[in-house]
Amino acid sequence: MLRLLLSLAVLGALAGCSVGNGGDITLKIPIAGGGLAAIMFSNGSPVPAEDTRIRIEKSIFAQEGKSLTGRYVFGLYEKTGDVPRRITIDDVTETDEKPVNWVDDNHPQLKDGHWESRGRLIGFDDSAVRWMLELDPSIRIYRVTIVNGDGSTDVIYDAALYPAVLKEYFKKQVDDAAAPPPKPAQD
Repeated sequence: MLRLLLSLAVLGALAGCSVGNGGDITLKIPIAGGGLAAIMFSNGSPVPAEDTRIRIEKSIFAQEGKSLTGRYVFGLYEKTGDVPRRITIDDVTETDEKPVNWVDDNHPQLKDGHWESRGRLIGFDDSAVRWMLELDPSIRIYRVTIVNGDGSTDVIYDAALYPAVLKEYFKKQVDDAAAPPPKPAQD
């Protein structure tokens, strides 16, 4: 964790940052395709993104049971009671060559203002999630684009932190699955 915090401090110095109330810090992080995403951190972790209309509730890659697959799960809350016409979510982490689209919902269904998308199953060997098996901590940046009911568009950037300990757990499961079965004991 110390290495991640030091990395965040260096990134802040290189990319530009601002400090808010209570020691929160906003870092401008380079993204795939160029540009910068302003991401707020508190106590070393990204704060869920929010604007006047939308609050991000989840942006995670989660393992599916004990399998060697996972899926992206995204959730948001629409604060105004509006029903968006479209929601797209792209992984725009700079280490990727180009943005990767994970959600393109042309008919979002909200329940009490909440929307969730559970993406397709992805094997840990898929190149789009290979970063999950690299043992350094990762911060993934997601671009959330919402076409509102009135036709206006909001774009907000959210971040998810994947600590090394979590990635070590996933990697161990993949390594254990790839290991040959133990030989039966001989009498």
